[in-house]
Amino acid sequence: MMRWFRFGKKRKDPALPGLSLEENPIRTELHNHLVPGVDDGVGTLDETLTVLRQYEAWGYERVVITPHVMSGYYPNTEADLLEKADEIRRAAEADGLSIQVRVAAEYFLDETLVERAKKGPLLTLGGAFLLVETDFMQRPMDFERNIFELQVRGYQIVLAHPERYAYLHRDPSQYDDLRTRGIRFQVNLFSMVGHYGDAVYHFARRLIKKGDVDFIGSDLHGPRHLPVMEKALTSPLYREAVGKNIQNNRLSWD
Repeated sequence: MMRWFRFGKKRKDPALPGLSLEENPIRTELHNHLVPGVDDGVGTLDETLTVLRQYEAWGYERVVITPHVMSGYYPNTEADLLEKADEIRRAAEADGLSIQVRVAAEYFLDETLVERAKKGPLLTLGGAFLLVETDFMQRPMDFERNIFELQVRGYQIVLAHPERYAYLHRDPSQYDDLRTRGIRFQVNLFSMVGHYGDAVYHFARRLIKKGDVDFIGSDLHGPRHLPVMEKALTSPLYREAVGKNIQNNRLSWD
Protein backbone atom coordinates (compact mmCIF):
# COMPACT_ATOMS: atom_id res chain seq x y z
CA MET A 1 0.00 0.00 0.00
CA MET A 2 2.90 2.37 0.72
CA ARG A 3 5.54 1.14 -1.75
CA TRP A 4 5.72 4.59 -3.27
CA PHE A 5 7.68 5.74 -0.24
CA ARG A 6 11.44 5.22 -0.69
CA PHE A 7 14.48 5.94 1.41
CA GLY A 8 18.02 6.19 0.13
CA LYS A 9 19.60 4.30 3.03
CA LYS A 10 19.00 0.74 4.06
CA ARG A 11 17.06 0.35 7.28
CA LYS A 12 19.28 -0.16 10.31
CA ASP A 13 18.22 -1.22 13.77
CA PRO A 14 19.50 0.73 16.79
CA ALA A 15 22.78 -0.37 18.35
CA LEU A 16 20.98 -1.46 21.54
CA PRO A 17 20.56 -5.22 22.02
CA GLY A 18 17.04 -6.59 22.20
CA LEU A 19 15.25 -7.52 25.40
CA SER A 20 14.66 -11.05 26.50
CA LEU A 21 10.98 -11.83 27.04
CA GLU A 22 11.65 -12.03 30.78
CA GLU A 23 12.92 -8.42 30.75
CA ASN A 24 9.81 -6.90 29.18
CA PRO A 25 8.69 -4.14 31.58
CA ILE A 26 5.27 -3.60 29.97
CA ARG A 27 2.59 -5.52 31.83
CA THR A 28 -0.48 -4.08 30.10
CA GLU A 29 -1.09 -5.05 26.48
CA LEU A 30 -3.48 -2.83 24.58
CA HIS A 31 -4.81 -2.53 21.05
CA ASN A 32 -5.73 -5.96 19.78
CA HIS A 33 -8.72 -7.62 18.19
CA LEU A 34 -9.60 -10.51 20.48
CA VAL A 35 -13.40 -10.29 20.70
CA PRO A 36 -14.57 -13.20 18.51
CA GLY A 37 -16.57 -12.47 15.42
CA VAL A 38 -17.10 -8.72 15.73
CA ASP A 39 -14.47 -7.37 13.33
CA ASP A 40 -11.49 -8.58 11.28
CA GLY A 41 -9.81 -10.15 14.31
CA VAL A 42 -10.27 -13.56 15.91
CA GLY A 43 -13.18 -15.71 14.81
CA THR A 44 -13.56 -18.00 17.80
CA LEU A 45 -13.22 -17.96 21.56
CA ASP A 46 -10.60 -20.71 21.28
CA GLU A 47 -8.41 -18.32 19.27
CA THR A 48 -8.87 -15.67 21.94
CA LEU A 49 -7.77 -18.10 24.66
CA THR A 50 -4.75 -19.20 22.62
CA VAL A 51 -3.57 -15.59 22.51
CA LEU A 52 -4.35 -14.90 26.17
CA ARG A 53 -2.36 -17.97 27.23
CA GLN A 54 0.65 -16.68 25.32
CA TYR A 55 0.22 -13.17 26.70
CA GLU A 56 0.28 -14.54 30.22
CA ALA A 57 3.32 -16.70 29.44
CA TRP A 58 5.09 -13.53 28.26
CA GLY A 59 4.36 -11.80 31.56
CA TYR A 60 1.38 -9.66 30.67
CA GLU A 61 -0.93 -9.15 33.63
CA ARG A 62 -3.65 -7.08 31.94
CA VAL A 63 -5.04 -6.83 28.43
CA VAL A 64 -7.29 -4.16 26.96
CA ILE A 65 -9.17 -5.58 23.96
CA THR A 66 -10.02 -3.00 21.30
CA PRO A 67 -12.40 -4.18 18.54
CA HIS A 68 -13.12 -1.88 15.63
CA VAL A 69 -16.14 0.38 15.88
CA MET A 70 -16.93 1.92 12.50
CA SER A 71 -20.29 3.01 11.16
CA GLY A 72 -21.36 0.88 8.21
CA TYR A 73 -18.61 -1.71 8.67
CA TYR A 74 -18.29 -2.70 12.32
CA PRO A 75 -21.44 -1.39 14.04
CA ASN A 76 -20.53 -2.73 17.46
CA THR A 77 -22.28 -1.22 20.46
CA GLU A 78 -20.72 -0.54 23.82
CA ALA A 79 -23.29 -2.76 25.56
CA ASP A 80 -22.59 -5.72 23.26
CA LEU A 81 -18.83 -5.38 23.67
CA LEU A 82 -19.08 -5.22 27.45
CA GLU A 83 -21.18 -8.38 27.42
CA LYS A 84 -18.66 -10.18 25.19
CA ALA A 85 -15.84 -9.08 27.48
CA ASP A 86 -17.63 -10.79 30.37
CA GLU A 87 -17.79 -13.99 28.30
CA ILE A 88 -14.04 -13.79 27.62
CA ARG A 89 -13.29 -13.22 31.31
CA ARG A 90 -15.36 -16.24 32.33
CA ALA A 91 -13.69 -18.42 29.69
CA ALA A 92 -10.22 -17.24 30.72
CA GLU A 93 -10.93 -17.97 34.38
CA ALA A 94 -12.25 -21.43 33.48
CA ASP A 95 -9.04 -21.98 31.52
CA GLY A 96 -6.98 -21.24 34.63
CA LEU A 97 -5.68 -17.87 33.43
CA SER A 98 -5.08 -14.99 35.82
CA ILE A 99 -4.62 -12.25 33.21
CA GLN A 100 -7.14 -9.42 33.68
CA VAL A 101 -9.32 -8.51 30.71
CA ARG A 102 -11.19 -5.34 29.90
CA VAL A 103 -12.71 -4.06 26.68
CA ALA A 104 -12.32 -0.68 25.01
CA ALA A 105 -12.59 0.00 21.29
CA GLU A 106 -10.67 1.29 18.31
CA TYR A 107 -13.11 3.94 17.12
CA PHE A 108 -13.04 5.30 13.58
CA LEU A 109 -12.78 9.07 13.85
CA ASP A 110 -15.59 10.80 11.99
CA GLU A 111 -18.74 12.79 12.67
CA THR A 112 -20.67 9.67 13.65
CA LEU A 113 -18.26 9.11 16.53
CA VAL A 114 -18.90 12.62 17.79
CA GLU A 115 -22.65 11.98 17.63
CA ARG A 116 -22.13 8.69 19.46
CA ALA A 117 -20.22 10.49 22.22
CA LYS A 118 -23.13 12.90 22.66
CA LYS A 119 -25.50 10.01 23.35
CA GLY A 120 -23.49 8.15 25.99
CA PRO A 121 -20.08 7.16 27.31
CA LEU A 122 -17.55 5.56 24.99
CA LEU A 123 -15.26 2.67 25.88
CA THR A 124 -11.81 3.90 26.89
CA LEU A 125 -8.43 2.27 27.38
CA GLY A 126 -8.64 3.40 30.99
CA GLY A 127 -9.62 6.70 32.51
CA ALA A 128 -10.42 9.11 29.69
CA PHE A 129 -7.99 7.72 27.09
CA LEU A 130 -9.96 7.13 23.86
CA LEU A 131 -8.33 5.11 21.07
CA VAL A 132 -9.17 6.35 17.57
CA GLU A 133 -8.03 5.59 14.04
CA THR A 134 -8.48 7.29 10.67
CA ASP A 135 -8.28 6.44 7.00
CA PHE A 136 -4.74 5.37 6.12
CA MET A 137 -4.35 7.39 2.95
CA GLN A 138 -6.37 10.60 3.28
CA ARG A 139 -6.47 13.12 6.12
CA PRO A 140 -10.03 13.06 7.48
CA MET A 141 -12.42 15.88 6.78
CA ASP A 142 -13.13 17.95 9.88
CA PHE A 143 -10.24 16.19 11.64
CA GLU A 144 -9.48 19.04 14.04
CA ARG A 145 -13.16 19.79 14.72
CA ASN A 146 -13.98 16.16 15.56
CA ILE A 147 -10.95 15.91 17.84
CA PHE A 148 -11.97 19.12 19.60
CA GLU A 149 -15.57 17.93 20.05
CA LEU A 150 -14.34 14.78 21.77
CA GLN A 151 -11.82 16.64 23.91
CA VAL A 152 -14.40 19.10 25.23
CA ARG A 153 -16.41 16.06 26.36
CA GLY A 154 -13.48 15.04 28.53
CA TYR A 155 -11.79 12.45 26.33
CA GLN A 156 -8.02 12.31 25.95
CA ILE A 157 -7.40 11.25 22.37
CA VAL A 158 -4.98 8.44 21.60
CA LEU A 159 -4.24 8.08 17.89
CA ALA A 160 -3.72 4.44 16.95
CA HIS A 161 -0.60 3.61 14.89
CA PRO A 162 0.26 7.15 13.68
CA GLU A 163 3.34 5.70 11.99
CA ARG A 164 1.11 3.94 9.44
CA TYR A 165 -0.77 6.92 7.96
CA ALA A 166 0.41 7.86 4.47
CA TYR A 167 -1.06 11.37 4.75
CA LEU A 168 1.22 12.02 7.73
CA HIS A 169 4.22 10.61 5.84
CA ARG A 170 3.66 13.15 3.08
CA ASP A 171 3.93 16.03 5.56
CA PRO A 172 5.66 14.90 8.77
CA SER A 173 5.20 18.34 10.35
CA GLN A 174 1.63 17.19 11.02
CA TYR A 175 2.94 14.92 13.78
CA ASP A 176 4.10 17.97 15.74
CA ASP A 177 0.78 19.71 15.11
CA LEU A 178 -1.12 16.74 16.52
CA ARG A 179 1.08 16.71 19.61
CA THR A 180 0.43 20.40 20.24
CA ARG A 181 -3.30 19.59 20.13
CA GLY A 182 -2.82 17.21 23.05
CA ILE A 183 -3.10 14.00 21.04
CA ARG A 184 -1.27 10.96 22.40
CA PHE A 185 0.34 8.42 20.08
CA GLN A 186 0.07 4.63 20.27
CA VAL A 187 2.67 2.88 18.11
CA ASN A 188 2.29 -0.72 17.00
CA LEU A 189 4.77 -3.34 18.13
CA PHE A 190 4.81 -4.85 14.66
CA SER A 191 5.98 -1.56 13.15
CA MET A 192 9.21 -1.90 15.14
CA VAL A 193 10.34 -4.90 13.10
CA GLY A 194 9.25 -3.71 9.66
CA HIS A 195 6.09 -5.82 9.50
CA TYR A 196 4.28 -3.12 7.51
CA GLY A 197 7.30 -2.11 5.42
CA ASP A 198 10.29 0.22 5.67
CA ALA A 199 8.31 3.47 5.49
CA VAL A 200 6.24 2.58 8.56
CA TYR A 201 9.35 1.34 10.39
CA HIS A 202 11.06 4.65 9.63
CA PHE A 203 8.25 6.72 11.15
CA ALA A 204 7.88 4.44 14.17
CA ARG A 205 11.60 4.84 14.83
CA ARG A 206 11.36 8.60 14.32
CA LEU A 207 8.54 8.94 16.87
CA ILE A 208 10.37 6.73 19.38
CA LYS A 209 13.60 8.72 19.00
CA LYS A 210 11.70 11.97 19.65
CA GLY A 211 9.97 10.57 22.72
CA ASP A 212 6.57 11.05 21.09
CA VAL A 213 5.21 7.58 21.85
CA ASP A 214 2.82 7.38 24.80
CA PHE A 215 1.47 3.85 24.41
CA ILE A 216 2.61 0.65 22.71
CA GLY A 217 0.11 -1.90 21.43
CA SER A 218 0.33 -4.97 19.28
CA ASP A 219 -2.69 -4.54 16.97
CA LEU A 220 -2.75 -8.34 16.96
CA HIS A 221 -5.62 -9.86 14.99
CA GLY A 222 -5.19 -13.53 15.89
CA PRO A 223 -2.79 -16.33 16.81
CA ARG A 224 -1.11 -16.00 13.40
CA HIS A 225 0.49 -12.77 14.65
CA LEU A 226 2.09 -14.28 17.76
CA PRO A 227 5.44 -15.07 16.06
CA VAL A 228 5.89 -11.49 14.82
CA MET A 229 4.85 -10.20 18.23
CA GLU A 230 7.55 -12.29 19.88
CA LYS A 231 10.08 -10.94 17.39
CA ALA A 232 8.99 -7.38 18.15
CA LEU A 233 9.13 -7.84 21.94
CA THR A 234 12.77 -8.89 21.68
CA SER A 235 13.78 -6.24 19.14
CA PRO A 236 16.31 -3.43 19.73
CA LEU A 237 13.79 -0.73 18.82
CA TYR A 238 11.29 -2.03 21.38
CA ARG A 239 14.02 -1.94 24.02
CA GLU A 240 14.64 1.69 23.15
CA ALA A 241 10.92 2.50 23.19
CA VAL A 242 10.21 1.07 26.64
CA GLY A 243 13.08 3.13 28.02
CA LYS A 244 11.01 6.22 27.29
CA ASN A 245 7.86 7.50 29.03
CA ILE A 246 5.46 4.71 28.01
CA GLN A 247 2.18 4.86 29.90
CA ASN A 248 0.70 1.36 29.42
CA ASN A 249 1.29 0.31 33.00
CA ARG A 250 -0.25 3.51 34.37
CA LEU A 251 -3.69 3.03 32.85
CA SER A 252 -6.56 3.20 35.34
CA TRP A 253 -8.18 -0.19 35.91
CA ASP A 254 -11.43 0.73 37.62
